Amino acid sequence: MPDNKVNNAIEIEIDDDNGSSKEEIKQDTEQPENQAAYAETSQEIEEKPDYYDQYLRMQAELQNYKRRIEQRMQEWRLYAAKEIVSQLLPVIDDFEILFNHHREGTEEICVDGVKMIYNKLLSSLVELGLEPIEAEGKQFDPNLHEAVMAEESDEVEEGRVLKVWQRGFLYKDTLLRPAKVITAKAKKDDVKDG
Repeated sequence: MPDNKVNNAIEIEIDDDNGSSKEEIKQDTEQPENQAAYAETSQEIEEKPDYYDQYLRMQAELQNYKRRIEQRMQEWRLYAAKEIVSQLLPVIDDFEILFNHHREGTEEICVDGVKMIYNKLLSSLVELGLEPIEAEGKQFDPNLHEAVMAEESDEVEEGRVLKVWQRGFLYKDTLLRPAKVITAKAKKDDVKDG
């Protein structure tokens, strides 16, 4: 270990009433704190390039990770879309068969064919997780239904769904679209007692 002692010679000139005199004061001081701080600082300076390299490596790893995640997300989206399209292809095939074989006077057969295609499409979507909201005659639920109108009715009690204007759907237990419904309200008496 190096010698931490530093000799400091201080010369002081004092001018007093009796004349002038010179005094030399020698001080032996130790500076272990300064040396330790210097050594520590030197070591930190030497280590900084390593920290910076580690930082750059971590930045590169993070960018690569983000790129891989984005690529996987795109692959997943492609796979999901491919699954949906493949489920709907038979419906397109059925429409093409219907259009190619349509002749005049076969409207009733066409209507039956369209109903069959509709049912096939709906069942394909149900397989993918779609669930129609059954609303007619049920108690109005603002979480599943959207009231577009209220009609007076004797047949259905007040606060219940009288008619479904547009069907609503859940997708894997999450509301995709609320059912637009017409709710029942009590009928007003035409003749008032006087």
